[in-house]
Amino acid sequence: LGATSLAAFGTAVRLEYLLYPLNFSMGAAVLAMMSSNIGARQFARAARIAWIALGLSASAMASVSVLAIAAPGLWMGLFSDDAKILADGTLYLAIVGIAYPFVSGTLLNSAFQSTRQPQWPLIAMSCRLAVVLLGGWIAIEILHAGLVGIAIVTALGLVTMGGVLIGAFRFFAKLG
Repeated sequence: LGATSLAAFGTAVRLEYLLYPLNFSMGAAVLAMMSSNIGARQFARAARIAWIALGLSASAMASVSVLAIAAPGLWMGLFSDDAKILADGTLYLAIVGIAYPFVSGTLLNSAFQSTRQPQWPLIAMSCRLAVVLLGGWIAIEILHAGLVGIAIVTALGLVTMGGVLIGAFRFFAKLG
């Protein structure tokens, strides 16, 4: 896609990379609180902890989404002043930023750890990988959609991963 698209992507995607440590730090507390409550056979409370934490995380991720979409220059301007890089990065953030709240689903990795079900995070990440690999190939090789196609595929990957984790916790988590 060229050096400009690579620079725009590389700059914009780093905002997503900052979301994960925020989520995992909250996940550490979820792991401790859920494990304690599961050990105390307080299963409803353990589930409530996960859902409340997920809501808090989704709110934080949505706040980043609003900033990324409404004021992408705050982020992109830290790394470049090239007009084309800023324009491409702004477009990427406008598309992918919509999916940032789904990053909150990774908080449930810790919840699944406390329930001894590590397969769900693995399944969710595998689903994201499949969406990104197949979708990325289609976007670039078949549709020739460029960075916009990559942004759409990235957003779909985030929605897929978060959706699988949230759905699995809702329907398959074994707390007792």
